Amino acid sequence: MIKKLLLVFLFISSVYADIVNFKENRYLYAIDNSFSKKGTIIFEKESIEVSYNLDSKIMVYSNDKLTIKDGDEVYEVDLEKNIHMKVFFYLLEAIYYNRQDHLKEFFTIKDDNSTILLNPKDLVSNYISHISYKKTKRLDFLEIKLNNKDRIYIEEIN
Repeated sequence: MIKKLLLVFLFISSVYADIVNFKENRYLYAIDNSFSKKGTIIFEKESIEVSYNLDSKIMVYSNDKLTIKDGDEVYEVDLEKNIHMKVFFYLLEAIYYNRQDHLKEFFTIKDDNSTILLNPKDLVSNYISHISYKKTKRLDFLEIKLNNKDRIYIEEIN
């Protein structure tokens, strides 16, 4: 019975949500090391859920709050103390839903031959050097370069 209810819930959730599979490459300058992960982003009406394959943690961003679920443990992240996390989810939401007005709050925007270049304003410039992305019908790529010389490259895979 529980399995049937779970299947119904998953089906209903998938009908009302957009599911994006992605590959993320990260370069960590401090240790001169790169690694790749694959995961899923679920865009629902009121939330964004990010999870990585082979990792039990699920990050849920909703109403300007970030909750991390790890097995039975659930805790909230203070986004006022973790501005980089807040900007990351805000960025995902703005790019996915084509909300240029939201991007303009934190970035100046330049369209360079269908690649969008974002240069950070004010507080965001303390963390981010610049961002570029290309989105056709799907996210071709999102590249984030941080001031500490770390890099994050995300591409949609399906």
